[in-house]
Amino acid sequence: MSDLLMEEALPPAAARGRSLWEDAWRRLIRNPAAIVSLYAVAILTLMAAFGPMLWVHPYDAIFRDKVAIAPTLQDLHLLGTDTEGRDLVARTLLGLRISLLVGIAATAVALTIGVLWGAVAGFIGGWVDDLMMRAVDVLYSIPFIFFVIVLMTVVQTNSPIANLLLVFMAIGAVEWLTMARIVRGQTIALRQKEFVEAARAAGASQLQIILRHIVPNVLGPVVVFATLNVPVIILAESFLSFIGLGVQEPLSSLGSLLADGTEQMQAPWMLITPAVMMLITLLALNFLGDGLRDALDPKER
Repeated sequence: MSDLLMEEALPPAAARGRSLWEDAWRRLIRNPAAIVSLYAVAILTLMAAFGPMLWVHPYDAIFRDKVAIAPTLQDLHLLGTDTEGRDLVARTLLGLRISLLVGIAATAVALTIGVLWGAVAGFIGGWVDDLMMRAVDVLYSIPFIFFVIVLMTVVQTNSPIANLLLVFMAIGAVEWLTMARIVRGQTIALRQKEFVEAARAAGASQLQIILRHIVPNVLGPVVVFATLNVPVIILAESFLSFIGLGVQEPLSSLGSLLADGTEQMQAPWMLITPAVMMLITLLALNFLGDGLRDALDPKER
């Protein structure tokens, strides 16, 4: 009896608070379009990662007796073949892999440069901020596509892998400008907060404050920007491949497949297949980005 009375006298356990990311996840799962897009992106990523290895036909296998055939169940050419006799399912899966890889890798390059540049400029301020942001303004004045085309034209390489790495760097090197401005604005709003003052009082250096306190607190806008930036980069790479400056054979991207399809209008499956794949990919990424933006919106907290 006394044990029961003692248990009743104990104070109730304090409710565990939820973090920003837990609140954001709760809001995200209440968004049907975002959740469907999240599953779609996951499926597309798995298809891109494992599809070319698991499909029955290699992406570079050439069937001389089956050139530009329509979709058929015979020999599992489900989406037909191209004008070289290569299976379009394998080529589309490879194109999806390359397009997503370019989008993710170039976004990673852009975020690495943009986050550090914007955080340093916003935190230090003064003439350093003015100088760094004037450099951003100058680069903004250069047309994006013009810069990438010049870089891709000047640096010539015969290796498809080296050309793919060049595409990563070329697109990522100019996509960081918007991210730098976003992070700078967030940093200016955070640099006078109490936790930053506490870090200064504890003897932390400016670099330590930027990396340990400022950057983690701007991850919300960074995540949203990254999700919305991937489809932008995929479109940019597709345009470069469409005009012959992107991914080179024997590799393929969705853009290069679209370019091949437009040249063979008598074989519409060569255009429809990559077009539908690109449409699904871009819609899924954009809906997911919109859902993340709503979930991480400070006004909704």
